[in-house]
Amino acid sequence: MSRHILLFVIMTCLVPVAAHGESRAYLVKKGDTLYRISREFDVPVAVLKAANRMQGSTDLAVGQRLVIPESYTVKKGDTLYAIGRRYGIGVADIAALNGLSPSQPLKIDQKIYLIAAGNVRAEAKNEAATPEGKNRVFWPLPGKREPYDGKMRGVLISGEKGDLVYSVSTGRVIWAGPYRGFGNVVLVDSGDGLVYGYLGIEELIVSAGEAVEAGTALGRIGVYFQQPQAKLLFIVYHNIKRLYLDPRQVLYQEEKQKD
Repeated sequence: MSRHILLFVIMTCLVPVAAHGESRAYLVKKGDTLYRISREFDVPVAVLKAANRMQGSTDLAVGQRLVIPESYTVKKGDTLYAIGRRYGIGVADIAALNGLSPSQPLKIDQKIYLIAAGNVRAEAKNEAATPEGKNRVFWPLPGKREPYDGKMRGVLISGEKGDLVYSVSTGRVIWAGPYRGFGNVVLVDSGDGLVYGYLGIEELIVSAGEAVEAGTALGRIGVYFQQPQAKLLFIVYHNIKRLYLDPRQVLYQEEKQKD
């Protein structure tokens, strides 16, 4: 089954697809140059090089993954420190990316480029999801969990806006993009008939087609689901039986099989 058909089957109870936002990552194609990519995403070549830790040669390889920084327009009263706190990024990192001094004053309407802290560590392991009692089970996000029994079946996990969301399985990302009202959605096909869904992500770290491991950072949560606080909706879909499974039963069953 193609990933587009699978997406439709899993998400039919959601509202129609919204337009994609700008990608946070780019896979180099034949004929690409840093200059062409910088023009396409309106990011200076120097910033692209700094974001991807490129020194010296600017040669690109087909299939190479480039991080594309997001831009922020400076408003009255902004400082690098204030922007860093808002986005959870160190002042030194912002300054280095933009070729600025950490104490340099900013000008209104100045464009500042940012990389979410998780973006430069897309393969970072989940250190926040701690074992529960004697079990080694970890969840995509530490926090209070409550059943979600609407048209879909899953678990709502409470957190703070900007918290990292982690994959609970190995597999391949078959979808990473927005659905109106649900923020960004990441679907990971584990290859054994199960698709894990993460809804309510504000900042994406991974892109469709990427291979991930259990513990890989997928993105950061925002505030959706008509809730006053940030929550992640975590679902597990059985692609063979065509039904939603209880994520709690799936995770604990997998852990029993390991023991």
